[in-house]
Formats: sequence, structure tokens, C-alpha cells
Amino acid sequence: MAKLAEGAGKSGPAPNPPVRPLRELRAEGLLSIRGLALAAGVAPSTIALIEAGRTVPRRRVIRQIAAVLGVDPSEVTEFRQVGESEAEPPVAPPLTPADVLRRLEGVPPERPKALREALASTLELVADGERLLERMQRQMAQVRMTLEGGHQAPRRR
Repeated sequence: MAKLAEGAGKSGPAPNPPVRPLRELRAEGLLSIRGLALAAGVAPSTIALIEAGRTVPRRRVIRQIAAVLGVDPSEVTEFRQVGESEAEPPVAPPLTPADVLRRLEGVPPERPKALREALASTLELVADGERLLERMQRQMAQVRMTLEGGHQAPRRR
């Protein structure tokens, strides 16, 4: 009979975590508004407005703040206002240089030559930016390896 009672308790739904105000969770973590904002990568005014109930944050901000506090977003009173039906705005995938070139092919010749030249120079800037980003990523990887492995940093040429 005791085993029956034990089994019955296990099959029920998991208890819901307590829902608490953001201010309380922040104070529990010994974080100021500014400290939480800095750790979450948002403006201090965003935290203050959320706590005052004067704004409903975007899902991205909710996730960032909840991660800093170490809680599930559903455990924060102010975050429960964001309905499940609210969808993140769609984000268009970035255009590749090939996409831009395909679009340029469709531009009629009567269009101003300046449009084609501007788009061509934009493509050059994008390519330059991609090369710079790759270089920076390689340098950051070298710095990480130096810091983690205690290796000497490569000498500048």
C-alpha cells in the first residue's frame, strides 16, 4: 500500500516554480539595476521600466535577463505578460554578394548607372569587411590560445 502511494506521487505533474517579481530576484542576486543591465547587455532604463511595469520586454531581452538571474523566464512575474502567441519578428537572411549580383542582373539598363556603381562599391566594402572579420577572428583565436595555454603571443611583424 505504501508503494502505491509513492507511485501515485510520481505520476502527477511537476510542481510549478514560484513566480516572483524581477526586483525581488535582482535583489536576491545582490544586483543593482545597473549591474543587472550591464550583465544582460541592456540599458539600465530597460530594467527600471520593466520593474515599474511600464514596458513589456522583447523575448531576446527576457532570455538575456533570465540567464543572468539563473531562472526560467516563466518564473519572473513581469515576463509572464509576454504571451505565448507573441512571435519574434521575422529576420531576413543576410544577402550574399551573389544575391546582390543576381538582383543587379534584373536592373534594366535605363536605370541610372550610378545605382549599379553604388551597388558594386557596396559589394567591395562587404568583401573588405568579411576579410577584416576573418582576420580579427584569427587574432582572437590566437589570443585565446595564448591565455588558455600559456603560450607566448606571436610577435608582430
